[in-house]
Amino acid sequence: MTTRLEFKGYSVGQDNGRSPLTITTGEPFEIDAERFGCDLLCSPLMTKPYLVEGHCAEEAVAATVLCAQSFLKGIGQPFVDALGQQIELPSPRDFDPTFPIEEPVGLDEVIEDE
Repeated sequence: MTTRLEFKGYSVGQDNGRSPLTITTGEPFEIDAERFGCDLLCSPLMTKPYLVEGHCAEEAVAATVLCAQSFLKGIGQPFVDALGQQIELPSPRDFDPTFPIEEPVGLDEVIEDE
């Protein structure tokens, strides 16, 4: 499975100021016989990739997309393109039709204070 996603846009603050934001998912990779991983990087807010795991490559990608959606929800700012149009991320079920849609836990630790 070859799936690398990249979304480039801007987060819009309360004062309507725009900050560049790029959301990138890596290629899924085998961690061991029972787990696959996929990296998520939301630049420049994250200083290193966040590893998301699944039981298969499709599930790892779907979970990574859900984490990206939760990340955007967590920063509480619209994610828009250069024209100000809302950027919608794909559904996790686009990658794994059986993926349960629920909020992941622990994303408050993704953004590190520098």
